[in-house]
Amino acid sequence: MLYRNAEQLTEPEKVRLEKLPESTLVRLRDNVRLEEKEDSEEIVQTYHFDEVVFELPEDSGISTAEEVEENFADWWTYGSQPEEETPSLEERISLLEEVILAM
Repeated sequence: MLYRNAEQLTEPEKVRLEKLPESTLVRLRDNVRLEEKEDSEEIVQTYHFDEVVFELPEDSGISTAEEVEENFADWWTYGSQPEEETPSLEERISLLEEVILAM
């Protein structure tokens, strides 16, 4: 999933792997820029960037952020692809009917 113009107060890592119980979440950051703005007489610095977030495929063989960074552009393209929409109830029933009729 691609997020444009994400922001945070600390400098973001280019590649971050987050181990979840059953998978690994990948966060890729690119086009990082530091911006300053005044907030009630105080200058606040924030980092703005584009971010891609996706679950790492189980068969990828990747275990470290360095391995992802070696092929950053390819992983960015992979993670930027639109997610497949979940079929509606009507679509699922229609598919089941087709399978049953084919038997």
